Amino acid sequence: IESKDIKVDGTATRITWSPVWCEVGREYAIVLLTDDQNTAVKIAELGKYDAVNSRWVTSQPYQVGVLLSSSNASTWTPHQNLDLTFRLLAAKFTENSTTINLGKITANNTSDLIALANVEKVSFDTNAEFILTEQDGKEHFLSDNLPLALRSRLSGELTVKTTLKGSKERSPVLYPGLQLVLGNVGESADYVTRSIPAGSNTKITITYDALIPGTADVKAYVQKNVEREWQLVNLTTGKPIGDNWVERIHILTNFNANETRIKLVLSGTVQYRPKVKNLRIIIT
Repeated sequence: IESKDIKVDGTATRITWSPVWCEVGREYAIVLLTDDQNTAVKIAELGKYDAVNSRWVTSQPYQVGVLLSSSNASTWTPHQNLDLTFRLLAAKFTENSTTINLGKITANNTSDLIALANVEKVSFDTNAEFILTEQDGKEHFLSDNLPLALRSRLSGELTVKTTLKGSKERSPVLYPGLQLVLGNVGESADYVTRSIPAGSNTKITITYDALIPGTADVKAYVQKNVEREWQLVNLTTGKPIGDNWVERIHILTNFNANETRIKLVLSGTVQYRPKVKNLRIIIT
């Protein structure tokens, strides 16, 4: 604050800064710093006379706080009988929610949406939700930093809005720098392991856990040493292991190669997306 804005007539000087959330049970400090020797603040001392208000100081104006002073803004000395009178302003919101228009973006064969945003949610009743609206009025709702997998691909212009929700005394904070990520998932992908020692007349057992909804599928292949060709290994057995996951086992016998690699090929659609985890390979 500039020195010309400081009131010296006994009335309060209003100082404002960006809103900050103060939690219950945590101590905070109001720090006043100056880089000259002339600027000072008036303080009250118990038992002394208040010339401005023409009365004796008989009690502390702020009982839960303690005045501290420092000459280097690093080492602080408490003064139990001194206090600085102040009034702290708190926000009182007149609305529990508000919607802000953030502009428009263009989607092209998009299958996934992510809103990368820095949102401060100060309590359980505060939230920020992002709404992407297609030209036909269909809406997609996103939470910050959580991906949304669409049931079908979308293209065209999207209107982007955010809805901030809070209460009378609490509000979320949406910081600048929002980024919207538009993903385009492929309908086929593969994973290839490193080279694994094999041998003559060996047996290869490929085991993994898979989530295969609808028309999705997972195929397993082994690589031959000389031709570098991939040989399909048919599914031998499969058993449910919970939460729609299935343990699948592929077995290939009479395999002859000094070393090999295993490849899993996943295929699906935007609606049906396969997942694989916990791959195990045993060669005997």
